[in-house]
Amino acid sequence: MKAFPFLLLLLTFYTTTYAQFERFTYGVRAGLSLANVFGDTFDDPLFRPGGYGGIYVTTDVDRDIDVSLEILYSQQGLRLEDVVERPGNTSTDLVKQENLTRLDYILIPIVGVYKPTERLKLKFGPQFGYLINSTTTDLVALFGDSINEREVAGLQELTKKFNFGLTAGFSIDVYEGLYFEARYNLGVTGIFKDDDNFFTDENSFNSVFHIGLGFDLK
Repeated sequence: MKAFPFLLLLLTFYTTTYAQFERFTYGVRAGLSLANVFGDTFDDPLFRPGGYGGIYVTTDVDRDIDVSLEILYSQQGLRLEDVVERPGNTSTDLVKQENLTRLDYILIPIVGVYKPTERLKLKFGPQFGYLINSTTTDLVALFGDSINEREVAGLQELTKKFNFGLTAGFSIDVYEGLYFEARYNLGVTGIFKDDDNFFTDENSFNSVFHIGLGFDLK
């Protein structure tokens, strides 16, 4: 008989947890990432195309509001391109110089979801990132001749492991759990190690578009 209150408490906890779990939806999302940076560190940076993908779990707070926790892998960074003239033996050669900086993150967004209609969902929230890859590669191409490519060392010592940002976008339900989505991810903390720079032009900040598909598995 002494065990009865404990068993009753355990049964109540199990029933409540199971009922809450029934309100959860989980799924996968993946697609194209178009990454860049803003700030004064780089001159006229170009988008680095890549991909993103991951999983999420969502629970409803109200009839029109959900909260979603996600874990994503996101390929980010930037490209730099320039064409310069280099004196040759008999003429001036045109040389194309390209730099590819890869900044790949594990992202953890905590997203609030507002549902103004049955199919449309508006999404906004904070995003925490952990840098797992930081490399830069120089590519020099002599027009009509050979290509020289080399990896530049030292970028890992300059970049921060943790990054904080904001994410905002929307999704549109397509068919039975499948939806199209588009988001913009804005970095709030700088990419490079400098404790004196927090959202100033003296540092560089992530700027990434995610465009893809998602699917609710439950």
